Amino acid sequence: MKNVSSFLAGFSLLLLPATAQLPSQDSKPDSPLDSALASPYTMTHRGPHSRTWERVTWKTNSLNEASATTNSYVELANGAARLIDGQWVDCTDQLELTTTG
Repeated sequence: MKNVSSFLAGFSLLLLPATAQLPSQDSKPDSPLDSALASPYTMTHRGPHSRTWERVTWKTNSLNEASATTNSYVELANGAARLIDGQWVDCTDQLELTTTG
């Protein structure tokens, strides 16, 4: 009986909403430094085994001076692209069946 009651107590904690970690819809940043405008990641370089992704994040300080920060990462994959007519094109893992096998 003790195991059942401890299980129910633990399970009931999982059902509680986790609103303490979520910002409210009407919350505003505490300072101008907290508000940032980030662009989506875009691919800036493609090679046979890698892709480079970058994005720019703009922030303003308390004097309303804007500064840009570029974030990037390199995605590594064996055979990520193939060269077609001088351009690197993404590869897929799909196989094409033919009549000869």
